[in-house]
Amino acid sequence: MMTKTAIISFDSDNKAVMKIIDGLKSMGVIKFEEYPYNPAMVEKIKRGDKAIKEGKGIAISPRHLWK
Repeated sequence: MMTKTAIISFDSDNKAVMKIIDGLKSMGVIKFEEYPYNPAMVEKIKRGDKAIKEGKGIAISPRHLWK
C-alpha cells in the first residue's frame, strides 16, 4: 500500500468539517496530525504586520520582488 501526505487547512470550529474528519479517522482512512507553526516565527510575523499598520514598515507586493 502506498501512502500519500496531504496538507489541508480548515476551520476547526466548523462542526460539519470536524464531523467528516472524525468519521474518516474512525474508519482508519486517514491519520490526522496537527503541526503547529513555530511560535517564534508567528510572533515575528505579527510584529511585522503591526509595524506596517503603524506606518513603520514597507509593504512589498510579491509581484514586485523580482522586477
